Amino acid sequence: MPSKTTSKSQSDEWFAELQAKLLPEIECPGSWQLFSKRLPPHPDTLKFAINMSTGTCDALELTEGLAKNSDVGDFLNRCFCDVKPERLYFDGDKSVHMGALVIWAASNGVSIIAHPLCTDCGKIRGLIASLTEALNIDFGAPFETLQTTLASWRESYNAGVSGESKTP
Repeated sequence: MPSKTTSKSQSDEWFAELQAKLLPEIECPGSWQLFSKRLPPHPDTLKFAINMSTGTCDALELTEGLAKNSDVGDFLNRCFCDVKPERLYFDGDKSVHMGALVIWAASNGVSIIAHPLCTDCGKIRGLIASLTEALNIDFGAPFETLQTTLASWRESYNAGVSGESKTP
């Protein structure tokens, strides 16, 4: 880990080396990324899972209020009822309830990789920017309006990602 006295170029080099170790694996089939974020000004929690090999948002859920441990486990059960991920990444955000995530992964035989650099690949950056833009349109809207906005965004985003993968 770079120290405070490390130069910017040395620090960038260290992060690039770490990403090179993570990124070839993070975008392989069987890799998924989990996010759980609070949506200010509301206390609502947005949970979503990204299929890292396709870049699609395969599960998206808005929960009224702050997510509880049981919410995370239930969400993952719904996400992966038809497919078993090999690896589940997340950015180490404290809003993801680690206890529930670890219990779910252990009981389902899934490896968990927690590191802030997991969110630094191109597919995630584009998705986050698109999702943020969609949410900003309805900033401060009631819960039901946000649910509709998110469902529409997910459909549109996935159609765009699927279209890109078919382009030679």
